[in-house]
This record gives sequence, structure tokens and C-alpha cells, in this order.
Amino acid sequence: MSNTKKTVFAAMMLAVGILLPMAFHAIPNAGATFAPMHLPVFIAGIICGPFYGALVATVCPLLSFVFTGMPTAAYLPNMTVELLCYSVFSGLSFRLIKTKRFLPDVYIALVIGMLSGRAFGGLTAYLMYLGGNRSAYSWTAFYTAYFVTCLPGAAIQLVVVPAVTEVARRTGFLRESDRFISDKHYRDNADRQKKFFDGLAPEWRSACALTDGKIDELLGGINLTRDSRVLDVACGKGVLDSYLLSRGCRVDAIDVSETMIELARKDTKNAGVNFSVADFYRFDADVKYDTVIVFDAYPHFLNRRLFADKAFDLLRDGGELWIIFDENREKINGHHGAASAGVTAGLKPAAEEIKVYKNRFDILDATDDEIGYTIGLKKKTRAKNRKKNSF
Repeated sequence: MSNTKKTVFAAMMLAVGILLPMAFHAIPNAGATFAPMHLPVFIAGIICGPFYGALVATVCPLLSFVFTGMPTAAYLPNMTVELLCYSVFSGLSFRLIKTKRFLPDVYIALVIGMLSGRAFGGLTAYLMYLGGNRSAYSWTAFYTAYFVTCLPGAAIQLVVVPAVTEVARRTGFLRESDRFISDKHYRDNADRQKKFFDGLAPEWRSACALTDGKIDELLGGINLTRDSRVLDVACGKGVLDSYLLSRGCRVDAIDVSETMIELARKDTKNAGVNFSVADFYRFDADVKYDTVIVFDAYPHFLNRRLFADKAFDLLRDGGELWIIFDENREKINGHHGAASAGVTAGLKPAAEEIKVYKNRFDILDATDDEIGYTIGLKKKTRAKNRKKNSF
């Protein structure tokens, strides 16, 4: 998610945080009961991250105080601290705690944020209550304010925040890459992959070169038409690219290994292919592709959700992603021993691997038998996604 998107979304949550409480002010004690300002603060922290969430949490109560007089000056400090902890702790938790299940991660982050905000908000209230009259603030007052009166608001948060976050994920607004605090993960993984494949490049696929007939068999079911824009991901020495050219496709091919790309460019049959050294996770293109193909390389993409996000971004509506192997799963996994530790992940049954794609892709093929392994996916149209994810 770009900083521009985060800024615009945070500004929207700031506006909601000011306007929503105004709608509740006509109801007696509705602010303390339903806590309407908490919703956009949690949503901003989880979706945009702790920094943008903190901005919303800090500015929102201040502007609300200026424009509406709520919260009052006496409660503004502890409410600001409370909201700040909601956004920071939930945003950080969502990026640090990963159970490999999206909604449980959201709920864990939300609960951590709720408890942290209540704890620090209560502490601030104790320190500042009535200008320093701490004896007037008791455990009963703390418990009643933060765990009894606001119980309806907490229930609403536990329903609305995960629902909004799930919609953001399904529409592609919130991606797996947004759940990393820094890009160190990308740099470290790319460096390991580069060193590994640079070392293997000279003998890569030399003992099992594919014939044109075999390539035609592997790619024959793909909708490749003249002038199709195709991205060959982790292309290696370009074993597929001459075939794609022969079908009239316009081919871009990327690999993290510079040595692999150099060898691919030396093959005269690949003249016309736009080769580039790039990490797929951070690859940007000026076009949307009709087809993205990954041949014999999918196990080396350790973060499948992040891979799915990137493929979704690079494909046009209705574009296809094909994950193809010329061997069965048992043989594929048998190739990756101790030498490839840290640069590969075991290939799961196709029925399991496609789970991360089901929300945004239609399944075209999920072959997993003794002969080979193929996953074919078609990106759903935006209209179809909007209809499915509408409330």
C-alpha cells in the first residue's frame, strides 16, 4: 500500500472519527456506551499501520474537542492516550503476530489493542483525574468505565473491525506485504535466493532440458493468443520463452539471479524477450498482464499469500496465473534438501495451495497426480469482487 493510499484512507477514518460521534451525541451517554470514535481508530491502525493509526488517534479527539466540545477538556488527555494505544498496539500486533490465518490475526491484534488502550487509558485517568484528586478514581470506577459501560461498543468493534479488514483484504486494498514493518524481510530473502541460484545457474536444467513437444504439452491448455502480454516469473535460463515467442506473445521474463538472466539472454532463440533481474515481490510493471506463468519455481516463493497479492496486482481483470511443473509433487519436494534450506518451502497438495487464491481468483485447474502438478487461476473481475464483498 502506497503512502498516498494510507494518507487518504487515514484522512477518511479521521473524518469518520469526528462525524460518527456527532451522530451519537443526541443519545444520552451514547459516547461512553458505544465508543464510536474507537472504530475508525482501530481500523486505521490495523489497515494502515501503527504510524498512521497514531496520527488518527491523536488528531481525531483534538479536532472533535475543538468542533464539538467532546470529549471535554478534563477527559481529553486520557482519551487521547487510550486511542493512541488502541491504534499502536493493534497495528503492531497485526504485523508481528501471524498465525497463518487472517481473521484470527485480526482478532488477536484487536483484543491486544483493546486491553492495552484500556489499561493505559485508565492509568492516565488515575494520574490526571480531577486535576490530581486520585482518591476519587477507584478500581470500581475504572472497571465500570472500561469494561461495563462500553461493553456494547466493544461488541460492535469485534464485529465491524474484522469485517472491514476482511473486505480490505479481499478487494486487494490490504495486502500481505502491508503486514511487514520494514522491507528487511524482502532484502534478506532476495539475497539468499540470488546467491543460491547464481551458484546453480551453470548446470540449471542441463540434465533435463525440455523438448518443444513437452513444452507444448505443458502450456497447451493456457489461453495464449497473439499479442498476449505474458510474464515469465523466475524464468531461469528462459526455457519457456522461445515457445511463448512462437505463439506471438509479448514476453517479459524476470529472475532474481543475474547469472540466470545473463545465460537466458545469450540464447539466440530468446531474442525479443524483455529479460530483467528482479524480485517478483517488488516487481513493478507499466502494464497489466494477460498471463503470469511460474514454471518449476513456485516452492521458492516462501510467502504464498504475498505471492498471490502480487500476482493479483500484475494481472488484468480476467488474466490468468499458471503454476506449472513437469513432475509430480513427490519428486518436486524430493529435489529440495538441506542445501536449499531457507530458499524453498515444501509444495502442498494443490487443493491446499489454492486456498490463498479462492477469494480473488476462479480455479481453472488443480491437477495433482502421479504425472504432474498444475494450478491454473483466473483473476476475478472487479465488479464480481465488489458484489461478493458488499455488506
